[in-house]
Amino acid sequence: MQNLTDISEIRKIDPKDTLGSTELAIKQAKTAWEEVKALPISPITDIKSVIFCGMGASIYGALVLKALKAESLPFPIEVISDYHLPVYVDSHTLVVLTSYSGTTEEVLSCAQEAKEKGAHMMVLTKGGPLAQFATENNLPAYIFDGSLNPAGIPRLGNGYTIIGLLGVFKKLGLIEL
Repeated sequence: MQNLTDISEIRKIDPKDTLGSTELAIKQAKTAWEEVKALPISPITDIKSVIFCGMGASIYGALVLKALKAESLPFPIEVISDYHLPVYVDSHTLVVLTSYSGTTEEVLSCAQEAKEKGAHMMVLTKGGPLAQFATENNLPAYIFDGSLNPAGIPRLGNGYTIIGLLGVFKKLGLIEL
């Protein structure tokens, strides 16, 4: 039987270093907050709805924001884990594209649809094609390096995805914290 109160024993059965990511969770959250504060993001004012696009742990930030703030917002929030946006998306919709890896095909599909519909967009990712899409389209984005999640497991990147998203929404002028 393994002694799970002994850190060295835990490390022996933790090849992805999930313990390391867990130990860095607070530092990750603080770092995400500071990085977002430094982003050149301007407020937006003509939003009538917000759509979050993401899968799995990448959508955690949206779920937290919705749970904390949905009742006090002047617009509805919807979470989409699919390839397509709702038909009502237009130039008064903010589409938030979240993919930890930046390679999630459903999110990339929604990104193209949002662009075609003239929606406002915002990106949260570690890189990949989604970061490239944000750069090419001059979108407000929080592109983090993920170094404070040595396991590389999205559900252990909550500092980036939850705190980062809350910070971006504050900078966009959409929520008060």
